[in-house]
Amino acid sequence: MADVPVCTAIYNYYVEVGVSTFDEEPRSAVQGLEWYAAHRDPRYPLIVWELGDDLLGFGTLSRWSKKSGYDRSVEVSVFVSPGHLGQGGGRLLLSRLIAMAEEACHHVLVGRIEASNKDSLILFQRSGFTPVGVLREVGFKQERWLDVVILERILNN
Repeated sequence: MADVPVCTAIYNYYVEVGVSTFDEEPRSAVQGLEWYAAHRDPRYPLIVWELGDDLLGFGTLSRWSKKSGYDRSVEVSVFVSPGHLGQGGGRLLLSRLIAMAEEACHHVLVGRIEASNKDSLILFQRSGFTPVGVLREVGFKQERWLDVVILERILNN
């Protein structure tokens, strides 16, 4: 629970300056705690990347849909502190989330990445995800329409 304020700050950075999330309002402290509570279930974990005492990034597995037929499909999200991009933290987080998804007997991992985010697209593809489609102009942020690339990785479960 002590990680929640730092995770919230990292997330809010991308809310305010980027398009890695289509949220337009920063998360409040209360919303951060609610988000944390949603990831207490071991099937939908929150994990962090730390160096020493510094939390530098986090990743989550989340329900893909509330419909029960989708219960073995999960969405993967990874966020790294802007000062620590390109240092391997995203790869470590994603690798661990894939292993945790396998342990939880999930079958499909889904990533949604804004189309201009080339580094994240490369990270996911190098981690075994396959692009399966593009949703054109499904988001609007920073005064422009945004496309989202959908990627999936099918597990052996």
